[in-house]
Parts: sequence; C-alpha cells; structure tokens
Amino acid sequence: MWKLCFKTLKADDNFKRLLRNGLSLLSANTVVSLLQFSQVIVLTRFLLPEGYGIFTLVVVYVEIINEFFDMRVELMTVQFGSKYLSRKDSSGVVAIIKLSYIVDSLTGILAFIVVLLTVPWATHIVFQNAILEPLIRLYTICLLFGTLKGTNDSVLRILNYFTWISVYAVTVATVEFLSVTIALALGKGVKGVLMSLIYLEVLRLCSSTALAFAALQRRFFGWSLLRNAPIGSLKGQFGEIGKFLLHTNVFGYIRMINTQIDVLILGHFRPASELGMYRFARGLANVVVRITDPFAAAILPDLGRLWATSRIREYQALLRKSFVSMVVVLVPLAVVLSAMSKILCRFLAGNAYVQAAPSFIVCLGAFTIGAIFFWAWPAAISMQRADYGTWVGIVGCILQVILALALVPRIGGMGTAIALLSTYVVGQPLLAWLTQKQVQNRKCQLEYAL
Repeated sequence: MWKLCFKTLKADDNFKRLLRNGLSLLSANTVVSLLQFSQVIVLTRFLLPEGYGIFTLVVVYVEIINEFFDMRVELMTVQFGSKYLSRKDSSGVVAIIKLSYIVDSLTGILAFIVVLLTVPWATHIVFQNAILEPLIRLYTICLLFGTLKGTNDSVLRILNYFTWISVYAVTVATVEFLSVTIALALGKGVKGVLMSLIYLEVLRLCSSTALAFAALQRRFFGWSLLRNAPIGSLKGQFGEIGKFLLHTNVFGYIRMINTQIDVLILGHFRPASELGMYRFARGLANVVVRITDPFAAAILPDLGRLWATSRIREYQALLRKSFVSMVVVLVPLAVVLSAMSKILCRFLAGNAYVQAAPSFIVCLGAFTIGAIFFWAWPAAISMQRADYGTWVGIVGCILQVILALALVPRIGGMGTAIALLSTYVVGQPLLAWLTQKQVQNRKCQLEYAL
C-alpha cells in the first residue's frame, strides 16, 4: 500500500513541486518555529503573566491598526505576477511589483499616523491602562520600517527563490531570539524588548529589500526593464485588480478580527495576567499552523498556474493530496499534544501557566482544523473567487464576536478559546466546499466546450 501511495505521489509533478518548495520552507519554518516559541518561553518566564499580558496588548494594538490599513498587496503580487509569468509577460510582472511597493509604502505611513492619534483613546477607554500609552507610541516606529516586507516576500515567491526565503527567515529569527533574550537578561523589561524589535524591523527591511531586488535583477537581466515597465501598462487590468483587492482586504479584515479581537475583548474584561496565560496557550497551539504555513505559501503560485491554463484534473489532484497528507500528519499530532497539555505548559512556562492547559487544547483543535484546510483560501484566490473567503469570513467573524462577548465575562480565557474554535469549525469546511463546487463547475464547462 505504501509503495502504491509513493508511486502515485512520485508521478504527480505538481505535488512533487509543492513538496519540494514546501519542505524547503518547512525546514526553515521548523527552525523559525523553535526559535519563536523559545522566545515566547523566555518572555513568559521573565515577564510573568502580567508583564507578558502588557507586552501582548502593545503589540496587538499596533498590529491591528497596521492590518486594518494594509491592502494585502502581497496576495495580488503573487496572483497576478504568476499569471503574467505564465504568459511570459515580463513587463507585466515588473509593473505589478512596482504597484505593490507603492501601495505598501503609503499604507504603512498611514497606519503609523493613525496609531499615534488613537493611542490615548485605546489606553484609557479600551484597555483602561495608562501604562500602555508610552509603550505603544514607542512600538509604533515599527510600522515605518515594516512596510515593504510583504511585497519583498511575494517577489521571491513568484520568482521561485524559496531557498532565499528560508535562509532569510532563519537568520532573522535567530537574531530576534538572541536580541530579545539579551534584553530580558539585562533586566530591560517590556520596553527593552520593544526596542529590540524596532531594531530588528530595520534589519528586516534592509535585508528583504536587498534579496528582492537581487532576484529581480537576476530574472530580468538588469535594471532597464525595471525602469521601462510603467504601472500604466496595467490599465486594462485595474478593474480586475481592484475587485481582487476588495475581496482580499475584506477577508483580511475578517481574519484580523478572527486573530486579534479575542485579545481585545479579553484585555477589556479581564486582567493582564489572564490575557498573558491565554496568549501563551494560543501561541503554543499555533505550532500546528506553522507546519502548514510553508505549504500555503508554496501552493498558491502552482494553483494559479494550473487554473489559468485550465488543467483542472491536476488542480483537483493537488488539492486532494494536500488535504489527505495534512490529515495524516496533523490529527495524530493534535491528539498527542492534547494529552500532554498540562505537562507541556508546566515544563515550558512554569507552574504559573498550568491553568492555560484547557485553553491550549481548545485552541489546538481550532488551529488543527484550519491547518487541514490550509489550501482552501489559496484555491479561492487562484480561481479569482476571493469573495468566497469574504462571505465565509463574515459569518465566522460574527459568530466569534457574539460568543466572545457572551462567554468572556463569565469564563475568561476559555470563553475566548471557544469563540475562536467556532470560527474554524464553521468557516474552514464551508470555504473548502465552495472552492470544490467551483472546481466542478469549471470542469463541466471545459467538458461541455469540447
């Protein structure tokens, strides 16, 4: 049986390419995940639940404002850049990249201004904690240096420089872990950690931009094409690009609520120490998602290429094998981690975090469902049906907010975790079903045309 499965997978060039690119990123992601989680352990042990909760509120508030104004142009770059590459239209690829850089820069500056203007309101009304105001103002500087990372990463993805992405990710994660650990060991506290993250954002900007421009120069043989590919050449595509950005942004806002609103609600109703424990539980559970992140990044260009060239059977096969492979890997892993929840919490963060074990189990269930269906959102994007994600996300978002507001005042962090689980139980299978239905419709259209 195993020989037959291996032979079947080996015969599928698309799945082999997904595995090659995904595993290349996964090897890096494994190292990055270990470093990031080690960083969480260091933060939880040095700052304790209350300090870690304050740090979480600072970072989350800045991230929420940034995500609100972020246009998600990296998805546009991958989708339309892959399409132009499949047509061998070099000018189109470069023009879409230039557009992405401009939009990224403008939205980053706008988010920076909005955070500075809204800090007093957030600290005194939403969080009811004046200590946060100077810390949020300090961390806002990151927004000025974090504007181009998404586009830089997209350039490397569509040009197939996955090895560069891996090396870059491991290097930056290593430097971040060391700098945060040193800041805490020197007794600098939350402010010292935030200063370290600001310096690292400058490093990310410089290094990722250098890699992206090196890849562009290699692929397009010098700088002449970069100068001679005007954004105006996309004029006939602006309507399609605008529609794509509309739906991806609505979906992005929904994901922002899905991933951040729980922290805001819990931070409003409960003390910072309880928020710190929930954030630890969620971060520990998030290790499952990290396994599928590289495959989600690697599968989108392939799905876009297969859909654009009407190779629907190969498209279906890639989705099916992606789903089955993740079920086989992730479900047993989730069961084992759930059984060890209290041991893991005590071993990794100390006795102060043992109470986070039940929330960890619930969050783990949510993220496992999301990871199994990791291919659903890239599939919707590739078939230019980002509206599927929009409507599914709206339903899940409303459900999460209602449950969080109802449960958090009563049961705290566990209520937040249950609200999070509800969105994955409803949303991910529904999005997968919608994409599969669209694939069947496209298949019938092609068969009818013949």
